Amino acid sequence: MAPFKQAEHSTLLIPGPIEVSDEVLLANAHPSMSHVSPAFAPAFGNSIRALRKVVYTTSGQPVILAG
Repeated sequence: MAPFKQAEHSTLLIPGPIEVSDEVLLANAHPSMSHVSPAFAPAFGNSIRALRKVVYTTSGQPVILAG
């Protein structure tokens, strides 16, 4: 299978939609995961751990809200 690569296009230089990399497009090219599915818990835990690194805490409880 050939690696995913989006078609060549002009860079969009206006407010609004943003350019995303091929890796981001590929990551979003799968069905959504329900927030109540058992498979979601590990993904959410990974997100909390990563967010703790971003805000430089080891004991704080970050809150992630859907919006």
